[in-house]
Amino acid sequence: MNACNVGKPLVAARAAESNTSRVGQWEPKASMLERRCYVSSTVLDGRIYVIGGFNQQERVKKCERYDPSTDQWTAIADLNYSRSDATAVSHGGRIYVAGGVNDNTIESSVEVYCPVGDRWQLVKAMASPRASFCLASFDGRIWAMGGNDGEQRLSSCESLDPLTGVWRSEAPMMNGRSTFKAITFMGELYAIGGYNGQSPISSVEKYSPGAGRWSTARHLRHDRSGMALLVLPNDFLPLKI
Repeated sequence: MNACNVGKPLVAARAAESNTSRVGQWEPKASMLERRCYVSSTVLDGRIYVIGGFNQQERVKKCERYDPSTDQWTAIADLNYSRSDATAVSHGGRIYVAGGVNDNTIESSVEVYCPVGDRWQLVKAMASPRASFCLASFDGRIWAMGGNDGEQRLSSCESLDPLTGVWRSEAPMMNGRSTFKAITFMGELYAIGGYNGQSPISSVEKYSPGAGRWSTARHLRHDRSGMALLVLPNDFLPLKI
C-alpha cells in the first residue's frame, strides 16, 4: 500500500491554546479556520492536523494544519467522507483517520493522508464500524481499539499492517469502552478511562506484546470519560487537563 501515490459541547470554541515557557499557564493561539467539535487531531512533522468534525449543522470533510512557528492555520485537502467522532494517528510519515459518524451511520472506512501530494486515499476498512474509539501506532502496526458500533461499547481490537494494508484481529480488552484514551508508554499500550455504556469508568488496562494479552493496571483516582491525555518528559511539572 503506497498512500503517497494516489471533536462534545454544542458550541465548539475556535481558539487554540498552548502551554508556553510560563510554567502552569496557557496562552491563546490562532483560531482554526473552521468552527467544529468532535474533531480528530494528530501531530506530524511538528505540525498539528485537525480532521473532520461537526459544525452544528453537518459532519464535515474539512481539514487544516497548524504551524507553531508561524502561529497560522492552513487548509489542506478534504476527506473523502465526512466524519465526526473519528480518530487519527500518525505513522510512517502519513496520517490515518478511521471510523467515526457521518450523517447517516457509523463508519468503518479508513483514509490515509500523505503531505506530499496533499491527498486523502481510502484504504481497506476496519472489520467493525467504530466511533469514539482509539487508534494507536504500536509495535509497527496501527491499532484500533474499543469504541461504539451503534449497539454496544466494544472491547474488540484490530490492527493494520501499513505495508500490506491488511487488518487482523487482536486480543480484546478486558472492558468494553468508548470515549477513552490510549497511549503507548515504555513498550506497552494503555487503555485509560472512558464510558462503558452506563457510566464513566476509572479502569486502566495495558497490552504487552510479549504476553499477547491485556492486563489490569492501576486505575485512575476518578471516573473519567472524554478526557485528554498526554505523556510529558520527566522535566515537566505534572499537567492535568
